[in-house]
Amino acid sequence: MENMALASAKVISVTGAAFLSGFIACFSHAGVPTLNKAPLDVLVQEFRHMYNIGKSTSPPLALSVALSNGFLAYSARNNAQAVILHTIAAVCVMCIVPFTLLYMDPKVNNTLLDLGEKAERLGKKAVGHVSEAEVRGLLWRWRGLNFVRAGVVAVSALLAAVAVVV
Repeated sequence: MENMALASAKVISVTGAAFLSGFIACFSHAGVPTLNKAPLDVLVQEFRHMYNIGKSTSPPLALSVALSNGFLAYSARNNAQAVILHTIAAVCVMCIVPFTLLYMDPKVNNTLLDLGEKAERLGKKAVGHVSEAEVRGLLWRWRGLNFVRAGVVAVSALLAAVAVVV
């Protein structure tokens, strides 16, 4: 019978990554279409709120999944295939951080978040200088990029699941 630490790490590495992938995808699948129906000032304020929910929830989940995979890779050092799979799974789940910082923040996140912060202070005047098409276009761009993040985390779950059984 395997010890409790290994069993827990296996559960976290697979189900934690699967949960995180679904959590991230839900923002794109349900959140963005709902936000897109709102007036611009409400859209950017609610995007900011939605973003902050993900920002406060996803990193601890990603870290626990990565640490679980790292622990499992170390524990399986006699099984090269499991070591490789768990290592790649850990890297995949942590790749969402640089992906966000390099591809999402500079143009998409920062623009929408800045508009959201201004709209909270100034209301409709805050978004009067930007085109509706630009804001809604950024929202849909964010949706696609966020689906990429969810997909990368889903790959982590799949790799961890395979590693657990090899």
